[in-house]
Amino acid sequence: MTAGSHGQRVPQLISLDECEQLTAKRVHDLYRKYVSRSQVSLMTSFGFGRELVESAEGAWITTRDGRRILDFTGGVGVLNHGHNHPRILAARKRFQDARRMEVHKTYFSPYVAALGHNLAQLLPDDLNMSFLPNSGAEAVEGAVKLAYKYHGGKRHRIIRADIAFHGKLLGSGGLTGTPDRFRFPEIPGVVSVPTATWPRSATPSATVATCTRSSSSRSARPPCGAAQRSSCAACGNCVTPTTSC
Repeated sequence: MTAGSHGQRVPQLISLDECEQLTAKRVHDLYRKYVSRSQVSLMTSFGFGRELVESAEGAWITTRDGRRILDFTGGVGVLNHGHNHPRILAARKRFQDARRMEVHKTYFSPYVAALGHNLAQLLPDDLNMSFLPNSGAEAVEGAVKLAYKYHGGKRHRIIRADIAFHGKLLGSGGLTGTPDRFRFPEIPGVVSVPTATWPRSATPSATVATCTRSSSSRSARPPCGAAQRSSCAACGNCVTPTTSC
């Protein structure tokens, strides 16, 4: 903040041009002050984040000093379609050039309608309804709510692995299993099962859902086949059916 001509405080904002010229040290400082101190400590302790990315395309990342790095993830989480995929860039440019409406509470989106249809065509059996959340945590909580609804409130136990990550919200955070974690109000009836024995662990009849995490999704899996299909359709994560369902 600086003082204006009439003594009012004027915010010192970083412009887009200035942002693109920030050094790695300055980015670290801004992260520590305004985003997350622990993230900087964690990443730099493993040698990551010490240089900034100039550009990215496909599976390749180019740093500001000209080095090319092969990115085996091709993105993050389920977004492994590669960096700046040409078909995605073309769709975004077409949307931008036509000045399409992004989102609105009182108008339907033809894009959402078409996406729902396309997902139903690609998914198996009766997975024909989609819930499009903003995050994995929201997807997990939506799936768990649907599992509760399917069982009509008759089941109250949720099984989670003792080593798993499902999100940082109150509900999904309570389903996350780590030895050392912040204690906060959680969903009642959550039971931990050792990860090493997970495939052989019995699912009690009072269980409403089991929460597992694959390498590309976070999902809540109800113990019976029909509920599992509904949960998968709701959360948008394709839950792999098991022989016990």
